[in-house]
Amino acid sequence: MGPVSERVRVDVDALAKGGVDIQGLMALTRRICAELGGAVAQYQYAGGTGEMGKRFDQGYKPGAEQGVKFLALLSEVVGDAGGRTLDTAKSFRTTDDEATSSVPGNQG
Repeated sequence: MGPVSERVRVDVDALAKGGVDIQGLMALTRRICAELGGAVAQYQYAGGTGEMGKRFDQGYKPGAEQGVKFLALLSEVVGDAGGRTLDTAKSFRTTDDEATSSVPGNQG
């Protein structure tokens, strides 16, 4: 088997900043989750007291709680998947660099 003329390469920086900005997406989901959590806390008593407040609580609180839970889960999933994608790319690059440098006369 002859030498391989084309090699697979991973550009971790390009992956992180490329077509899908993984780090930016992770930060965006965290920021949205934090902002929604703040808004839910800020407006939790917006319905006031009495009958109006009770009706507000019935309609607002369950949806607000579900929204916060959803965005927290989304943030976690995006963060975990994005982090693993970047870790995998870094591992691949390191393995490739080590394999390449171990071949005599092939330093790059």
